[in-house]
Amino acid sequence: MKRLTVKQDDQWKLNEGVELKDAIERLAKFEEFHTKMLASQGEIVEELAKLRAEGKEKTVQYRELFTKKLLTSNVLAFLRYHGIKED
Repeated sequence: MKRLTVKQDDQWKLNEGVELKDAIERLAKFEEFHTKMLASQGEIVEELAKLRAEGKEKTVQYRELFTKKLLTSNVLAFLRYHGIKED
């Protein structure tokens, strides 16, 4: 991924030749990704609880969802570690 920004003297600035509109567009895409990850995490938790209530913890569907939950949790934890938190 081509960097659009650079950190200089504890401040973020646009790289040379980068237009502000391009940086804003990438930020918007990232915000959409983050929002969808948070929503997906909530949906997965609900679906896992439903399957658990039905006694379906051993099914392929449950295991796939559980794996997806772990992956999503790890991505969100990585983002939090780097200062990107849920509001």
